Amino acid sequence: MPLTTVINLRAAILRELWGGRHPLVSTTTAVGTSTTLAISSAAYSGGATSDYGGTWVFIAELVGAGPAVGEISKVTSTGFTIATGVFTVSPAYTAALDTGTDVQFYYGLHPDEILQAINRIQNSIPSPAYLPLGGLNTHDMESTTSMTAVGAGTTLAKQTTASRVAIGLRSQNVITTVVTTGVTTPTFDVHEGDVLTVSVALRVPTGDAEVVLRNITAGSDTRRVRSINDSVWTEGYFTETVPANCEQMAVRVLADTTAASEFDVGWITVYSNSYQQYILPSQIEYASGQLAMPLWYVRQGSAAEATDTYRLDTEYLPWAQAELIEDWRAANPNRLQLPLAATRPVLYQFKRPGPDLANADSTELPEGLVVAGVMADLKGVLAARTANPMMVARLVREAGEFTHRYNRLKREYGIGTPVIEMGVQHRVWVR
Repeated sequence: MPLTTVINLRAAILRELWGGRHPLVSTTTAVGTSTTLAISSAAYSGGATSDYGGTWVFIAELVGAGPAVGEISKVTSTGFTIATGVFTVSPAYTAALDTGTDVQFYYGLHPDEILQAINRIQNSIPSPAYLPLGGLNTHDMESTTSMTAVGAGTTLAKQTTASRVAIGLRSQNVITTVVTTGVTTPTFDVHEGDVLTVSVALRVPTGDAEVVLRNITAGSDTRRVRSINDSVWTEGYFTETVPANCEQMAVRVLADTTAASEFDVGWITVYSNSYQQYILPSQIEYASGQLAMPLWYVRQGSAAEATDTYRLDTEYLPWAQAELIEDWRAANPNRLQLPLAATRPVLYQFKRPGPDLANADSTELPEGLVVAGVMADLKGVLAARTANPMMVARLVREAGEFTHRYNRLKREYGIGTPVIEMGVQHRVWVR
């Protein structure tokens, strides 16, 4: 689904709010300083210097060495120079505006209020998602903070470019400068003699990488999958018996033979032949209302170049029903009881509330849907701040119109529509 940036959402909302009432909503500067901006189209032969007093001016684009996206200032009470279209603002931006900087004008609503309204809509709409069940450790890369660097000179960052994400919202990007450095999962407890199934999805655009099953107890490597250098998504996959006297292990993805390597990690799953119950990640808050059955699995692809590596198959197949175990007061409130031991990456399907967005982010929700929801929200906010009964009545009416549009668009996009699961028909005899 195409993404819409928060900046573009802001512009669309401004056009709905003030496009017919104010000549400037989203525009481009001609030139400026840290306290002034010139907009040639704003120059008039008449008007008042107070016409734009108190209006917030939001920086919507970084140009050159100018102020960063998201900086906010306000036009002073008499800060509009009519003949030249120059606006004086306070406080000063952190840098002078360069020619061609996109700016947005906010009348009566602070720019942060618009972002808050966007996030209220974003949080209220659950979207379908598939994520791998991490197993003994949860490593679906949705929270990249769960992974830590191994060795000096390693740079970790979230990767959201679509072609560089295996599943979900992001992958873990790793850049190394020294061999045998990279990223590791937290340690996890094991029982000696158990058979572990390990799957790591990764792509290596630069250099090469290895997948390491690390015996933390002994301080040694139990299994290494080396020489992974495919720039397309590849699965490192193997089974390994836990060594004697081993109590803790971890999975690492490291630069193999090339110091300057870069790779993206899509998931790391570790399953044990003696475990069928696994903890769900913290993003699953109310599993009974968010999870769907059955579980799915990722089909194994054909063999790739390196030993124990396979082309990552993009086909998900239904696997099995699982039993959900919920205890809301527990430290780990949501668990899945699998009907049998997992031997392939297991995917769970759930409804995920949209995350909070920042100015640099994008949303997968349709632009028109978000705009309608935000407008219904903001019209209500403005009505609550208005003392004029006629104005209140108009704002309430407009809020209702946008609410109707919002609900209609949700139905059209299939959002919030109940999912009907057809079961097997049974003949029931009645007397």
